[in-house]
Amino acid sequence: FTNPVRVNLKRGEELMGTVKLADGSPAAGAFVTLRDSDGVTKTARTDASGQYVVRGLVKGGYSFSVRGTDGLRGSGGTVRIESGTNEYDYQQGEGASGRSR
Repeated sequence: FTNPVRVNLKRGEELMGTVKLADGSPAAGAFVTLRDSDGVTKTARTDASGQYVVRGLVKGGYSFSVRGTDGLRGSGGTVRIESGTNEYDYQQGEGASGRSR
């Protein structure tokens, strides 16, 4: 005889934003990677407008990096994920800006 076990998982927090090239055009197809302090990574790919969404995050700090097929490489420093809407935009050569709402 076995007893069923029910597990309820939380959806997690999200981070969304836009990645742009140095000339301000969207970085389509770029990979955005977040790495937590334990080394666990989450990656998303930007769409044609340079927009991305990373889902399933827990609150805390993450290092932000971006890599594109056109030679785009960059680090946006540390992103702080809070409850609510988290936004973080990156432009090549200018760095990043973010906010939580």
